Amino acid sequence: MDDYVSSPSSHHTFQASILDHIEQKRHDKDYALVRDLIHLRKNDPVIKTQPSVDGAILSPMAFTFRYFGLNHDDRLIIINLGRDLNLEPNPEPLLAPPENTLWDVLWFSEHPAYGGTGVQPPVDTQIRWFVPGESAVVVKATSITEG
Repeated sequence: MDDYVSSPSSHHTFQASILDHIEQKRHDKDYALVRDLIHLRKNDPVIKTQPSVDGAILSPMAFTFRYFGLNHDDRLIIINLGRDLNLEPNPEPLLAPPENTLWDVLWFSEHPAYGGTGVQPPVDTQIRWFVPGESAVVVKATSITEG
């Protein structure tokens, strides 16, 4: 059998895992996307601590995770692996913002730094949600008085 897992302590495994900075420059948009997602995971106060998480399927190709913050400062991640998705009416209770808050876009996969169009999805939780195809969005609950 030719397939095997290299020993994590071997010199060959170490050499194979060294980053090639030329490749990083060639794939700068992918690198920026991964860098920003890691930053969000490590530094966002709600996602980092994961006080409580719930999820739901929105369509055969779209799903959501909601991180419930301790001070109604929830985060919502929506991932759509399919075509544009219009949720009208919005059938999923997890998409509703906490009381006296509105959703505000925190991160969006279509940012130009990642090679995207730069067009953010409208976050309209009063009537409908529009989730662009093949995209991901992270929104945060913002107090109506802050907005």
